[in-house]
Amino acid sequence: VTNQGTLDDVYTLRVTTPPGWLLLGLPGELALGAGESAKVFISVLVPAEAAAGEYELILWATSQADPTVSAEGVCIIEVVPAAGVRVLPPPGEEVIPGETVTYAFIVENTGNVPDTFALEARSSRGYPVEVSPTTLSLPFGERGGVRVRLQVPEDARPGVDRLTLRATSTVHPGVSGEGSVLTRILPPPPEAVPDGLTWTLPSEVITRALLTEPLRVSAAEVDLRSSGRVPGLLNLDLYVEDLTAPQSAGFTLTLRPDPPGPLALGLSKTPQSLELRCHVGLPGGGLGLSLLQLLQTPAYKVSGSLSLGVNNFALSGSGEMSDVAGVVDYAQRLELSWRADPLLLKARLFRIGPEFWGGGKDTQGVLGALSLSGMGLPFSFWASHELTADNVERTLPKTTATVVTRLAAGLSSAETSVNLYHELAKRISDDWPPTVRTRDRETRVGLTGSLGTAVLSFTYTYGRLFDGGQKDDDGDTAFDEDWVNGVDDDLDGRTDEDPPNIDSFDVTSFGLGLKIGLEGLYGWAGFAQEEVRIAPDNDDDGLVDEDPIDGVDNDGDCLGDTNNDGSVCGPGDIGVDEDGPAGAGFDDGQIKDRAFRAYLGLGYSTGAVSGSLVLTLEEERVSLGFGVGAGLTPDVTLSLSSSVGVHTLTGERSFAVLLSLAGRFDLPTPFAVKGRIEGHLFVDADGDGRYDPDEEGVPNVIIIADGTEVLTGADGLFRFPPFWPGWYAIRLEELPAGLIPAIELPVRVKLEAGEVKEVDLPLRRVAAIEGLVFEDADRDGVRDETERGLPRVRVTLTFEGAQLQAVWTNPQGRFSFINLEPGEYLVRLDTTTLPERYEPTTPAEVRVELAAGELEWVEFGAAERERPLVIGYSPVAEFTFSPERPEAGETV
Repeated sequence: VTNQGTLDDVYTLRVTTPPGWLLLGLPGELALGAGESAKVFISVLVPAEAAAGEYELILWATSQADPTVSAEGVCIIEVVPAAGVRVLPPPGEEVIPGETVTYAFIVENTGNVPDTFALEARSSRGYPVEVSPTTLSLPFGERGGVRVRLQVPEDARPGVDRLTLRATSTVHPGVSGEGSVLTRILPPPPEAVPDGLTWTLPSEVITRALLTEPLRVSAAEVDLRSSGRVPGLLNLDLYVEDLTAPQSAGFTLTLRPDPPGPLALGLSKTPQSLELRCHVGLPGGGLGLSLLQLLQTPAYKVSGSLSLGVNNFALSGSGEMSDVAGVVDYAQRLELSWRADPLLLKARLFRIGPEFWGGGKDTQGVLGALSLSGMGLPFSFWASHELTADNVERTLPKTTATVVTRLAAGLSSAETSVNLYHELAKRISDDWPPTVRTRDRETRVGLTGSLGTAVLSFTYTYGRLFDGGQKDDDGDTAFDEDWVNGVDDDLDGRTDEDPPNIDSFDVTSFGLGLKIGLEGLYGWAGFAQEEVRIAPDNDDDGLVDEDPIDGVDNDGDCLGDTNNDGSVCGPGDIGVDEDGPAGAGFDDGQIKDRAFRAYLGLGYSTGAVSGSLVLTLEEERVSLGFGVGAGLTPDVTLSLSSSVGVHTLTGERSFAVLLSLAGRFDLPTPFAVKGRIEGHLFVDADGDGRYDPDEEGVPNVIIIADGTEVLTGADGLFRFPPFWPGWYAIRLEELPAGLIPAIELPVRVKLEAGEVKEVDLPLRRVAAIEGLVFEDADRDGVRDETERGLPRVRVTLTFEGAQLQAVWTNPQGRFSFINLEPGEYLVRLDTTTLPERYEPTTPAEVRVELAAGELEWVEFGAAERERPLVIGYSPVAEFTFSPERPEAGETV
């Protein structure tokens, strides 16, 4: 404010603020000399409910010497948009399986701008939910109602489900809020408890049908899997393959003691074989024996195994003997491991005889492994030696010795893994002369990495096959071992006219794959390619040209000037090494075979429904695959997979559909192995401890028998599912106020197989006080339908000046005091346990007069206090500064 006059003056100050704004102090007047200026500081409090926009703040200064002289200054204050949302959940409820409950949530726009919110709900147990509406538009400061339906499945297990409603702004990114309500799923009532005391086997039947033409089934199969347990006796696993063809059906039967003991027996049958197994448990391991008999061939195999473990050491070994048509041979294995975290060492020795069942090779080998498990550094190697008998008729006996050496190493972490694999094989014939040699080598590198939900994989393989073989093209019944055509190097009296058949191939393959997953949706793509290239034999002499210099006969196979170009040895001559520039017969690096495959897939999986779609492109074929699976009921699953392909050259089409239907059920048996406990929970009016039809049953009370929960029905009837024989302790979880047990709990019951045990649980009435602590949102002291209960609030009960009980409210805000004698009681709300900033809206103490057997109801309301307004004034200081025009980097 500046006095622009020539006289000293005093000015009256006045401020105009927007409606609802609070002015935080202002000097009433200001004295200024002629030409003098002064600063006036004005502080205002912007209301929390102020809408976004521009507002004017006006300061008026009027001369007291001449009121016609005045001036005004206008300040524009912009209230920036502030978005916010709060979700207020309703009180929780209790439901039984199979019911649907509807909750009324409140969504409040706590920002200062209108907003639209997208609404979604989720169940912690994955139960189906419906939200109405799915979007909600609210002016700032307003509330709206949202209804959420929760469907509890019929097979829901007892417990608590958290239903969460989330409101997300569709206008302001990052603005959201959520609120949760707890639903207690009660145990099943008597009518929903399964019956049956006979032994049942949880089973699954799988039916498959294959269609290779539309509406025509080309193959079908029905399989059965069952497993069951008789406590204290045995465990049984049964698998029967293809019930539609009993003559070719197979099964597996396993018997194990219960509780687990040292002995287990097993029997398996296939159309070709029968196997009997036995296992005996030992400290740190066990001893196993088995006998396998072929049904259509005179052959059998006996196997034995032994494993022991002591501290960090583990030793295992096995030996097998086979008899095939009177020829007996053996196989042995020995393995030793030692662990000292994070280090793990393993070593294995093995031998398989050449006549052992399924062998055909005299094989010995050693395998070692080293792993630093905590550091993700696995490393392994193995080597084996194989001696194979060749039964081809020859003039001399022939065997082939094969030495295979493999080396593998890898590094891995949570996100990335790298592995390297190298194999070298060498096969040498024992013919005379030993001219046939084969050397194979293969190197494979793999890399897998993940970033978030994406997984990338890469593989590369390179190998070379060098195979030398012999021909008898001249019909002399002798193999031509000599590598120079027309020379009898082996002195067999015959000219060796045919060169050896030598092929050398380089095989290269690589693949790249990517998989990305989102919530319920995932996709994958990749490609792979393999090439087989012929190694150089440019002069067509049947020999691999190892010399890289064109026209120089480094390996001595030049036989003369066959192309009449005037040179003794040159391009095109037999035996000249033409590697390098292309010449006659040049085939260096020629591609002999190539395979290419690319694929793109999309999948979806959520709840009981899944599906996938895959497009595959190959060098001469295009195919499309489709699959879908759905749970028709909790026990029935249907799956369908199909593929359609077209050959791009011939136009030939292929079609296949596999339909599978799986159903789960309990397979009954005639053996009664279980019993059942049932009875009534009732008010024992005549005090005899026995239930009479005219006595009042107590519904909706949870009764527990050794961890199994059930719910009483309308007449107090309860029924437990079938139990195995034994002792059971029955107790009550929570009784209604005013009722207490008339007998000592828990009640111990002995149950026999096939028995239905009747158990009566009598109650007697006592005086009680029940009540509720609720959030009084409108602060009227009366609970409305939408006002929720406050959990974890302490309430005390006093009688004749002494505190008798202290309880905490449950998740619904309810509390109770039971088993009270007649008299006057004081019920007090412990306000220190209310949520932060909450205060009572009703009296915190209530006196209650109880008569014998009477039940009284008490309610306490509480609401959040308004936030206090704290106004602080800062002094206005006189100050100077230098330099008067500071520049960047200077100290002021």
